[in-house]
Amino acid sequence: MAAKRKRNRETAAGAEPESHANRNDTTRLLVLIFTAFAANMFIMTLELVAGRLVARFIGSSLYTWTTIVGGVLLGMAVGSYLGGRLADRHSPLKLLAVLLLLAGMACPSVLALNQIIGYAPFVRSLDWPPRIFVHVMFTFLIPCVFLGSVTPVILREALTIPIGTGRTGGVIYGAGALGSVIGTVLAWFVLIPNMGTRMIVMLMGLGLGALAVYYAWSSQQQGAVRLRTTDSDGAGPVPTRGYSPALVSALGAVFVGNASFMVYELAASRLATQYLGHSIYTWTTLLGVVLAGIMLGNYLGGRWSDRYQPDVLLPWFFAASCLFALASLPLYRWLAQGVLLDNFMWSNRIVAQITLAFFVPSVAMGTIGPAAARKAIALSALPGHTVGLIYAAGSFASVVATFVTGYVLVDTLWPIGTIMLLSVVLAMSSFVWGPRSRAWVIAMPTLLFALILAVTPNPAVQQFAGAVGLREQDGPDFVFRDHSQYSWIAVTASPQATPSFEPGAPTRPDTPPRSEDL
Repeated sequence: MAAKRKRNRETAAGAEPESHANRNDTTRLLVLIFTAFAANMFIMTLELVAGRLVARFIGSSLYTWTTIVGGVLLGMAVGSYLGGRLADRHSPLKLLAVLLLLAGMACPSVLALNQIIGYAPFVRSLDWPPRIFVHVMFTFLIPCVFLGSVTPVILREALTIPIGTGRTGGVIYGAGALGSVIGTVLAWFVLIPNMGTRMIVMLMGLGLGALAVYYAWSSQQQGAVRLRTTDSDGAGPVPTRGYSPALVSALGAVFVGNASFMVYELAASRLATQYLGHSIYTWTTLLGVVLAGIMLGNYLGGRWSDRYQPDVLLPWFFAASCLFALASLPLYRWLAQGVLLDNFMWSNRIVAQITLAFFVPSVAMGTIGPAAARKAIALSALPGHTVGLIYAAGSFASVVATFVTGYVLVDTLWPIGTIMLLSVVLAMSSFVWGPRSRAWVIAMPTLLFALILAVTPNPAVQQFAGAVGLREQDGPDFVFRDHSQYSWIAVTASPQATPSFEPGAPTRPDTPPRSEDL
């Protein structure tokens, strides 16, 4: 009996430290998740505030916004790479304190830099596109580099918490996507209208400074924890320090995944304007829906990557993204021209129509990144450097996709053609990353059938393809139509024609006038 009581006391004594360690791990993970959320929210807020700050000097044109988006993503790519490299050489908590402090100092500095570069004689003497590029990069690149370097360090530290590499990556990815959603909504609808850009930038600096103080204190309380480079059961590939073909393949999957949802977002935004018009509600709803889908996809992709091999999952994720992106075309056409949403208020109709059509494809595309990241981290003996490469590859993919889609694809192929091309790339990616998988075998026949319908010259087939959203609809009322780099433009022979719904159909009384219906 005495021996039994002694064993019970020993068991209780051993369980208490383990329970305390679990609580500490949970607290650390929650703080890291909040930091990833805040960093990405600040990045998106800074991006939207930038458009207001520079407008007095360089206007608010397509060139301005494209340069702002590209500059922010470029800064994030550079920061991600540098943050990952530094995370392998220094304590992540101390590094976070320094990076957050630098970011907190850099954000308010954009107010002064904007004035300096705006009145600089050298910059004012440049041609208009180079002037926009120099102004935006000089003002906002450095703060975006510091903010972009934070998330890889967060993920590097989070990987020391034993909950599974894929799940950890998915949670951090998802927190960042959620931060982007909240940052977009708050900036457009609350902060900018009520506080102004200067106050917003100053509050961002204070918030980042407060996080820096916390991590400086936390680094003194907690010793460095050695990062696990493999799963706790010791299974998986042997990590290496070089760029093996498998590691390059994983980074390539990250690149394709991030580029895909950026192309899809831009093409869907132009498709939405044909039926819902140009407004802040349309653009903000679309951005929020896509980012919310990416967030959920990040979480699901991370969870599934801990249960199944990423090499098995990636072909299916690519194939699902292909099929859902393709299916969104007839679904959106049906929602726009059908009667299902006719009784909705206009703002509610925008939310419902965009969510029903574009949310699920965004979820599918969001699963690709965490699965590829899970594979890449398992293959590297330098996890911090690999995490930085993952985020850098994703940010660089977004930069490339933004410029290529905005300046080439939409103008050349129009939104439907752009989404069809994206589906082709995703189906091919399913084959490249899983030639022995059945995923691409399922996706390819459906895609080929849709392509045949879209390009067949037979008038009856063309009419059917237009009715189901696989090509632009033709009609006798159209005098001119074009998807330019600026807007969708339609000129009709009759002022009562509404090209947004059906050629020659009368204007719907519940539909507000749209500037593109000329």
